[in-house]
Amino acid sequence: MALLKHGFGNFALGNMGAAQADFTEAVRLNPKNNYAHHELGLTLAKKGDTTRAIASLTEAINLDPSGAASRFIRGQIYMSEDRLDEAIRDFTDAIRLGPDKNTTFAKDQEVSRPEADRVATDYYAARGDAYYRRGDFRDAASDYDREARFSDPDGYGVIWGSVARMQGRSADADIALSAALDKGQLRDWPRTVGELLVGRITPAAALASARNSDQTCEGHYYAGIAQLKSKDTVAARNEFAAARDGCPTSFREYRAAIADLKRLQSQ
Repeated sequence: MALLKHGFGNFALGNMGAAQADFTEAVRLNPKNNYAHHELGLTLAKKGDTTRAIASLTEAINLDPSGAASRFIRGQIYMSEDRLDEAIRDFTDAIRLGPDKNTTFAKDQEVSRPEADRVATDYYAARGDAYYRRGDFRDAASDYDREARFSDPDGYGVIWGSVARMQGRSADADIALSAALDKGQLRDWPRTVGELLVGRITPAAALASARNSDQTCEGHYYAGIAQLKSKDTVAARNEFAAARDGCPTSFREYRAAIADLKRLQSQ
C-alpha cells in the first residue's frame, strides 16, 4: 500500500519513471493486487508502452472482473491503435459495470476521483467516439445523447450528437442543437461551433472567431462538417486535413478528422 500511494503521487507529479518503478515493485510484492496492475498499466500507457499497458490492465481485469476502470483505460488504448471493435467491447463492459473506486483522472498535476456522473459521461463519450470512427453513426448519436444528459457543461455532447446525425443523414440532425442554442445552453466557443453547424454563421466567420490554436483546429474540423452538409466534399476534405494537421492528437476532432478523410477517400 505504501508503494501504491508513493507511485500515485509520482504519477500525479508526472514522474512516470518513478511511478512505474513503484507500481512494478508493488506487483512483485503482491501479484494478486488488481490495483497495482491497474496503476502500472495506466502508467505504461502514459509512457506510450501500449503492449505492456494492455497486458497489465488485462491482468487487473482478470483479478477483478467487476472493475470498470481498467476496461475503460484498456479501451482507450485500443482506440488509440484503431482497434475499434475491441475498444467498443471494453467501453460497453465499463458502462454495464458502472464507475468503480479505481477510476481516477489526472490533469495539470492534480488527481481526482470524480463523481459517478462524470465517469459515466466519459464512458459514453468514448464509446460514441469509437462508434463514430467506425461509421456507426446512429449508435454514436445515441451515446452522445447520453453524454449530454449526464453532464455536458460545454455543450460538446449535443454538438457531437448533431454531427453524428448529420453524417448518418438524419432529418433531425439539427433539432436538439438548435434548441440548445435558442435556450442559451451553449456559450462562448461551443456556441460559435453550434451556430456554424446549424447554418447560422459561415465557416469563415467561425474560424475568424477562434481565439487560440485549439479553437482554430476545432474550427477547421467543424467547418469540414458544415461543408459536407452543403455537399462541397473538396472543401470538406481541405478542412479535415487542416484539423488533422493542426489539432493535438488527444482531441476527438483530430481522430474524427482522420476517420472522415478515410471515408471521403473511399467514396
